[in-house]
Amino acid sequence: MQNFFKVVLLLLGCSLVGCGGSGTGQDGTAVVKQAEPGDFTMDTDQIQLESLGTFDLGSLRQINIQIKGKNVAYVGAAYSQNQTPVSWLNMTISGSGEKYQLYIEVGRYGMKPGSYTAAFTVGTADRQGNVLKTKVVTVKVLIKAPLKLQTDTLSEHRTYGANDGAHDVVFGLTADAQTQWQVSAGDPWVTVQQNQGQGGGSIRATVNYADKVPGTYQTSFTVTDKNRPENTVTLSYKLVLVAPVLKLQYTPVLLGGEDGLTENNLPLTISVNTADKQYPYSVTLQTNDGSPWLQADKLSGMVGQASQTVLLSSKPAPALAGEFSGKALVEVQVGTLLLRREVPVKMQREFNRITLSSNGVHLSSAPDQQLLSRQIQVFSSRNQTDIPWQAKSDQDWLQVTPTGTTGSALTVTALPAGLEPDRTYFATVTVSSDDPSVQNTEQIRVGFTPLSKVPVEQRIVIDRQPVDNDTHVAFSPVEPLLYVAYQNQISIYDAHDARLLGRYTVALNAINAIAVAVDGRQLFVYDKIAKEIAMLVPQTGEIQRRFKVNPASDYRVGLLHSRNNGESLLLGNNYHIFDTNTGLEMKLSDPYRAPVGRHLSASYSPYRVSSDSSYYDVRVSALNNYQVKNQWRFISNRAGGEVADSCQSYDGQYLYLLGPTALARHNWRDTQTDWQLRHEPFGRSVQCSIRGQVIVGLDQSDGQPDILVYSADGALLQQLELSYSADLSRIRVSADGAQLLALSYGSYDDGTVIRLYRLKP
Repeated sequence: MQNFFKVVLLLLGCSLVGCGGSGTGQDGTAVVKQAEPGDFTMDTDQIQLESLGTFDLGSLRQINIQIKGKNVAYVGAAYSQNQTPVSWLNMTISGSGEKYQLYIEVGRYGMKPGSYTAAFTVGTADRQGNVLKTKVVTVKVLIKAPLKLQTDTLSEHRTYGANDGAHDVVFGLTADAQTQWQVSAGDPWVTVQQNQGQGGGSIRATVNYADKVPGTYQTSFTVTDKNRPENTVTLSYKLVLVAPVLKLQYTPVLLGGEDGLTENNLPLTISVNTADKQYPYSVTLQTNDGSPWLQADKLSGMVGQASQTVLLSSKPAPALAGEFSGKALVEVQVGTLLLRREVPVKMQREFNRITLSSNGVHLSSAPDQQLLSRQIQVFSSRNQTDIPWQAKSDQDWLQVTPTGTTGSALTVTALPAGLEPDRTYFATVTVSSDDPSVQNTEQIRVGFTPLSKVPVEQRIVIDRQPVDNDTHVAFSPVEPLLYVAYQNQISIYDAHDARLLGRYTVALNAINAIAVAVDGRQLFVYDKIAKEIAMLVPQTGEIQRRFKVNPASDYRVGLLHSRNNGESLLLGNNYHIFDTNTGLEMKLSDPYRAPVGRHLSASYSPYRVSSDSSYYDVRVSALNNYQVKNQWRFISNRAGGEVADSCQSYDGQYLYLLGPTALARHNWRDTQTDWQLRHEPFGRSVQCSIRGQVIVGLDQSDGQPDILVYSADGALLQQLELSYSADLSRIRVSADGAQLLALSYGSYDDGTVIRLYRLKP
């Protein structure tokens, strides 16, 4: 201790001061106590510091020392042997005489929050360094941790309408265990659940945005030390209130299907990302044409994250046909927010029209055979089998089935009793429907020819000049007339006795094909020089219309007239189909695939046009601006080489292909060739009779049959032979199935000859 003071005690610059004291004696009299050498007094021997962090620890603390005793040469402060020096504490003494100042400094650097205690000794000593008196000074320091938030900013995204419009936020606070604090919110839409506390922990507040619309909102939370207002921290809070999303899920569906005949629907799935909260939705249907064809299985309900499915479908008015568009407007009311989205919808509807398997019928009777009845199939263009129809004849001699439904047959029957023989009678059958979806009325022109005797074989010489190929022939579908076109002249013959009934020259160049309208009222001829088709009045040759064409090959030009879904069509020229009523070219779904060939034939339900080894599905449609849907298909050829000719059975069940060495029957039901008949000579022509017969013309050698007549199942019924010098060109069968025409070319003696044969019943 003596050495310690030698180093530390301040050498006094004055003489030792003697100090005295006072007291009380036993008898109660005042006794003055004398100060002992080295006595001194201090203001305090305890220093207590409390700091928020270390920001206020650096200032000096002062203790005043008063010297009371004598012999004091030194005053000093130091750690005694049983005291531990600390690095954070510094002390110095200054002064003179009887008054000194002890300065204590607590270092702010390197100290962390916590409690610190240190003790050191203050003493006096004489000139020899002998310690006279000592006192212990204790320094206690408490460093509190300042308030600190777990984060200074907090940002949240919430979906409007996904809950009740309120939720809690929690943020952590670090504080000294003794720190008492309070917290305040910056806006009334946030409230603190416990706005005061002590020490660290979590602060919970409620954010209420029930009355707010989607947007960004900002506020703050301020935590303040109650005892030290400067001990304050602030948290910035941001709420992004996102608008809910109306989600519509669907796969675009063409209502009515590609064919306009399909009953289908469009499933529309509706949802809103509002969790388990549900809100009212509505579906409003709109159509561009204003008609209520767009339907939905439900128009309102409740929806949230759990989706709802609405089925959109079409239910057009019965007669509505064509292509239409509309939309479904979906709205969901989420609080004050109205969500809206649209779904475009397209619908196409095929028209419903009556189609007949024949619009022209020729009935006949003769002593050898008779055809008094014909069945005509009545179809719906929509392939419906429940459309009612009514049929009425304008003549008493023709009996008809009065009513039926589409898919069934209408039977026309001639009643010959009381009718004069050897003339043709005509009747018109009107077929209509009272179904409001049906747009048309069809007519059947029926001719009936009662004969008093059996027609015999006839021979018509067209030209005795050397062989050429410019003669073209066609039977009328409703009466016993034969039209023969040669160059630019047309002759009309009686199909039974070959009498010439009329002849006229047409204002054309060279006729290369001829066809008669299905009801016999028009004649169509192709002019290979002018590259056009003319529609003529059959009796006079007056040209009613001209159709400009672009044939792939004059050799392959064949003509075919038909009625298809209520429209009158002229086919047979590559890339073109004409409407004979307007003269306009029809729009084709495949502009490069229209029926073409030397010999064309048609069947109904479906409507097929065959040409050699190909066939075409043809259908007039209300879709795509009144388009003709046409599709080309190839038939597997088992006719022994290139197909020379083909024909379809009247019932539409079979297609017969004639090749060089075989006749093959193609079954439409399974699209397979079900039988084949072989023949050695080159096949020229094949015709299908209304009576079910199949007639084959061959390029036969002399003395051999040139014409073979088969039943539908391939049984040989009849054989016919031409002149030894004739080469068969083509054959035709009359509309009543009784007369057979054979066109042949011979030598200079025979020239071009038509032979009329009577087919066996």
